[in-house]
Amino acid sequence: MGFAGYFLIVSDFIKHGRDIGVFIGPGRGSAAGSAVAYCIGITNIDPIKYNLLFERFLNPERKSMPDIDTDFDDDGRQKVIDYVVQKYGKNQVAQIITYGTMAAKSSIADVARVMDLPIAESRALSKLVPERPGINLKRLLHAPYTIKEAKNGEKSLEEKEALQADDVENVKQLRAIYEGNDLRSTILLKPKY
Repeated sequence: MGFAGYFLIVSDFIKHGRDIGVFIGPGRGSAAGSAVAYCIGITNIDPIKYNLLFERFLNPERKSMPDIDTDFDDDGRQKVIDYVVQKYGKNQVAQIITYGTMAAKSSIADVARVMDLPIAESRALSKLVPERPGINLKRLLHAPYTIKEAKNGEKSLEEKEALQADDVENVKQLRAIYEGNDLRSTILLKPKY
């Protein structure tokens, strides 16, 4: 597929980072499912041992370019960047960074997968979380529903998240599950808010 050079360059700067004592993450994302990435030292995760799916990372039908998520310790990151700039040229190097937090729906889906909740039940649970940017699972499970119910200056879901009646009904179902004692309630307890 024409990515041999890409794999070799990534392998080169990861090896250099390790050689100079930079702490580098073991590998994450879809590249952790690549046997080639494991064999040439890009990741430390054996995809065969853990039965990871290779196809998610690189296959002939994939439309977008693959990326290899790489984590470096804060002190060593610049040393690796300097090495790459020196070896491959300043005009060939760019940095891409993303900061974010796990959204409520994503955290539920991830924990559900780890805890072996069937996919249909996981999706049903996630669908109870309203489609609003910045929704916080802790607030959904504990904040007052309406302005009338709010006390001591705490903002309600109605006021802060602008939840409508159908959203509130879903949140009530979510809270009922949270208060229960089945696998779904355990899943709602696990995400870090």
